[in-house]
Amino acid sequence: LERAGGLTYRALVGSRLTQHLAYRLYDHDYTFFSAFGPSYILHTRHRFEYHGDVALPAAGTFSYGVDFDRENATVAGKRRSRDNAGYYVQQQLELWSHLDVTAGVRIEDNAAFGTSANPRLGMSLRLRPATRLRFSAGAGIKEPNFIENFSESRFFLGNPDLLAERSRSWEAGIEQTFLRNIAQEGLL
Repeated sequence: LERAGGLTYRALVGSRLTQHLAYRLYDHDYTFFSAFGPSYILHTRHRFEYHGDVALPAAGTFSYGVDFDRENATVAGKRRSRDNAGYYVQQQLELWSHLDVTAGVRIEDNAAFGTSANPRLGMSLRLRPATRLRFSAGAGIKEPNFIENFSESRFFLGNPDLLAERSRSWEAGIEQTFLRNIAQEGLL
């Protein structure tokens, strides 16, 4: 059984600042069936977030925010909880009308896994109206779920010392649009 709900407030303050304030509730009752019998988990997540975007006349859009998650779960009849706070900033720029750059960092502060800084960078260079070169790189983390940390099943024993997964990724590519040019010339 899953239940979810939330409230969101969004406002334009002046001509340059947009603010977003939200609360979300996720409530899940999980039953996992296996050859060894069912496992039951009651899981609730409260999420609060604030996000702002500032349009800067000569410097693109600056975004910032903070969010907070409180997770509670009953696993194998025992109550568990975990808090996570995230803080982030991001800058989007358009340079020389051909180069778009997005750079930012998110700080994760997790009660169980500590603090982690996760930077990201993305660039897109327009070579011609229908051709772009793209590049992006970043880092991230993913926390284990409550079963991975706290299951007491003898067939799937959780590890309370299991750490968050860490990742680094990058990608590069060329984007070429074909149909847009044909459609604009009226050939479709």
